[in-house]
Amino acid sequence: MKPLIYKTLCCMITVAALAACGYNKSGPTDPAPIDDKAALEKLADNYNKLADKFPRSPMQLSPGERKAFVEQVFINSGYSYKATLHEMATADIDFSKKNVSDLAQLLTIPQRNVSSLNDVESIYSATELKEMAALEKRMNQ
Repeated sequence: MKPLIYKTLCCMITVAALAACGYNKSGPTDPAPIDDKAALEKLADNYNKLADKFPRSPMQLSPGERKAFVEQVFINSGYSYKATLHEMATADIDFSKKNVSDLAQLLTIPQRNVSSLNDVESIYSATELKEMAALEKRMNQ
């Protein structure tokens, strides 16, 4: 199969799968509780449920598709991805705690294994880019 046709087909499958799961960008406005094991387990459960509906691993999706996937995981769990990112980037949090670290890892899935700054800039808003940079800096201290 030609690469362009394959990419187009993969994008169509991803969009259809997200639509079937009720993907929408509106939804909850509250951040996921930080350092809360029950909230993290809820996110993990919804991640696995949503991942089971895809023909391939979420990490094999494009960065933009991964962001839509992770946003939907947060929505399905009753939380806001953007509000959680903001909270994690700005609050006084101990990143050495496992639950905090795991939540930060979930938030950064969209940009994982992305080598081009242009690719990262294409998936986040200007505010999200600043918050993601702050989160990454805090994670690596």
